[in-house]
Amino acid sequence: MSRARPLVLLLLLFWFGVQLVAATVFRWQDGAGRIHYTDQPPQQDLEHTTIEVISGATTTAMVKRVFDGDTVQLEGWRRVRLIGINTPEVAHRDRPAEAGGSAAKLALQQLVEGKEVRITPDIERKDHYGRILAYLGSEEVEDINQLLLRRGLAHVVFHPPNVSRADAYLEAEAQARQEKLGIWTLPQFQITDIATAGRYRNTFRRLQGVVVAVEERKRLWILRFANEVKVMIQKEDEEQFSRAERAPATFKGRRLTVRGWVQQSRGEPVVRLKDPRQIEEVE
Repeated sequence: MSRARPLVLLLLLFWFGVQLVAATVFRWQDGAGRIHYTDQPPQQDLEHTTIEVISGATTTAMVKRVFDGDTVQLEGWRRVRLIGINTPEVAHRDRPAEAGGSAAKLALQQLVEGKEVRITPDIERKDHYGRILAYLGSEEVEDINQLLLRRGLAHVVFHPPNVSRADAYLEAEAQARQEKLGIWTLPQFQITDIATAGRYRNTFRRLQGVVVAVEERKRLWILRFANEVKVMIQKEDEEQFSRAERAPATFKGRRLTVRGWVQQSRGEPVVRLKDPRQIEEVE
């Protein structure tokens, strides 16, 4: 019987752990402006309460180490990748640091290293590297991911289905751009002519140009720009683009700004879009 107890305890811990991850958390602000995280919606002062349903449970943990501006290691060796943002790379092995990478890492270290943080997941819990995907918060900072954007240390990235805070993050990024903070003073993050995309490989860019042709394929739409630059939208994502009044079939002849990673496919520059907010029409 005594031998069975550890196994029973482990099974119970596993069960309750699963329940914790699957729970719904309500984030709400009371009439005095205080932020609360609870597993039940507030029952009092509803007229003056802003309620947001957060996917999954908010847990807490200590941050042992900061790897770079968007990745941390918790006590117990778990790694967390911050949702919705990307920061320039730090020096790694024989690869030099990108401009802005060290500043983002230092800022995140000052915010979280050696401290307890709140870890809030979205819909997708882990990436293909096995890292936890989460929004971080602390006693001092409600949303650390957003703060890095506001300081101009990061830019917004879209990885559906984890886009519940994307609009707020875009607003924070736009404010930093307007104030020319951090990375928004660097050439890489300025809007450039999409015809120059062939110079870039696996790098984030904001590119602008006129769509010269739209092609419909079996599984995707292709928007063609000057110099054989292709922007691709999967058919499985078409509905959300149409709902946002960005239907791929309507783009021919329109001047657009697209944001994303420029990759090379068969010698041609390609940008793959997953979210309609990656496209802005230029009037």
